[in-house]
Amino acid sequence: ASLSAEVDVSVCMAQVFAKEPLDFMLFFSSIQSFMKAAGQGNYAAGCTFKDAFAHRLSCDTDYPVKVINWGYWGSVGTVASKEYNDQMAGLGIGSVEPEEGMDALEKLLAAPVNRLAFMKTAESFDWQGINTGESVALCPQNVSLNMKNILGSVLNRDIKEIRESADFATELSELLFRMMHGQLQAVGLFAEKRQRTETVKRKTGIIDLYDRWLEQSLAVFSEKGLIEYDGESYTARDISPADTDALWKEWEKKKNIWSEHPGMRARAELAEATLRSLPEILTGKTPATDIMFPNSSMELVEGIYKNNDLADYFNNVVADTVSAYINERLKENSEAEIRIFEIGAGTGGTSEVIFEK
Repeated sequence: ASLSAEVDVSVCMAQVFAKEPLDFMLFFSSIQSFMKAAGQGNYAAGCTFKDAFAHRLSCDTDYPVKVINWGYWGSVGTVASKEYNDQMAGLGIGSVEPEEGMDALEKLLAAPVNRLAFMKTAESFDWQGINTGESVALCPQNVSLNMKNILGSVLNRDIKEIRESADFATELSELLFRMMHGQLQAVGLFAEKRQRTETVKRKTGIIDLYDRWLEQSLAVFSEKGLIEYDGESYTARDISPADTDALWKEWEKKKNIWSEHPGMRARAELAEATLRSLPEILTGKTPATDIMFPNSSMELVEGIYKNNDLADYFNNVVADTVSAYINERLKENSEAEIRIFEIGAGTGGTSEVIFEK
């Protein structure tokens, strides 16, 4: 019954207000979500459900869905007795008074967080490994920044080169698709009108390592209309051999044009190297890494990231935005200290850069 009260009210509240443009939705939960007291498993279960339900609900709403996990209230409610107060005091837990509770509630509603646990503790408090020496500080938001200046530094960038690269990339992709179809024919695919994938694998010698690659490739061929594929077998619309010589001549002609653009040149070279070796790679005769990193060299791959028009464009957008933000902050406060945390850097770690005037 105790669990049902928490579950039913939470769900019904979400249903009743589902179409209302609320400013926020607030759930009252308990510290029991974190510290399960003996004899209160029913209440703890209800609170943990409520917390999880509110979090899930927040993913589907345009307004904040917030939860406050209350500590012990000793002056109101069913446990407002001297005996209970003394018992809680012996555990190092004090009573939350109404004025304190409302103040905490206002802080939660105004803060950029969706959840807050609020309880009063004494120095003697020591329950289930909670460290009272740790703290989190919320930095004030800089609402006075001139966002037009920041956005202006980004919007002024020319995207002409990006559009050219995108056009070339589409051209390369279409030709690659036709060439891959021809290379798979060379392995033994599309030799018969209808074949089961497992049968094809057995006949062609494609190793299990590339199961997912083959499945996705067949799905793409199906989207292009060359085959019909149901996940287990395919039906080829045309089993006549592709003219691979003509395809490679077309490739060489296009590659001369693509090579004028550094980013496209790298893509074309890497695609060609792997495409020419595709039959040997799929059958396990040659590891893909031997082709992509010949003699342990990064030469073929590094060009995908270095001098890449698209990557360089967005890297510059980020740099411009950060620079403009720093300038605006320093206008607001010439003594401001600005920290930039780079998560997932190239080394796989986290780096921190501190800018000081």
